[in-house]
Amino acid sequence: PAAFSSLFQGATRWHGFIALSIVGLLYGDEGVTWMAIVMAVIIPPLNIINVSMLAHFGSGNSNLQEVLLKLVRNPFIIACAVGAFLNLAHIGLPGPLYDVLDILGGGALGLGLLTVGAGLNIHLVLKNRVLVGFGALIRLLGMPGLMFLGCWLFGIGCTARTVAVIAGAVPTAASSFILARQMGGDATLMANLITVQVLLAVVTLPLMMWLSGQGW
Repeated sequence: PAAFSSLFQGATRWHGFIALSIVGLLYGDEGVTWMAIVMAVIIPPLNIINVSMLAHFGSGNSNLQEVLLKLVRNPFIIACAVGAFLNLAHIGLPGPLYDVLDILGGGALGLGLLTVGAGLNIHLVLKNRVLVGFGALIRLLGMPGLMFLGCWLFGIGCTARTVAVIAGAVPTAASSFILARQMGGDATLMANLITVQVLLAVVTLPLMMWLSGQGW
């Protein structure tokens, strides 16, 4: 169950900061706007799904009441709810507070990556290479393929389609490791999955972007 929870996170969660940086450089404000829409639609429900899954599989098959309690107390869910409220209420954040939180967020990302690196176990990567390879390919090839299929079914093309494919093709979020550690998932497998995905994405991400631009 713990290994499944890490595979599930590795396949479904994605590194929004990397995706946002790529589309900003390639497509400017239009790309950032499309990616903001993708993030707003996907990230909140995806966090709820993953936290629920970890509460059940990662912590010893919790009952429904325990799962719901962990959901409402989880910092990822709380952050999404607070951010959505501030946005919808048009309250926003004061400039100085925003700058402070922005600096803290940047530091947290770096610390998260360092934590992932510390949890990496090369021996286990080699020992579980089939499992790690499968988890990486599901994320880096399977998810962008699903994104493209969805865009094709709904008639979405051009920049919007490429942005959606990029969201599916980037490696999983570094915070997946922290969530696995906190909620009883297989944190070592999660660290190995993240690292292998980042390395493989150097090849697969440009390939997926090119195929999307060609319309496959």
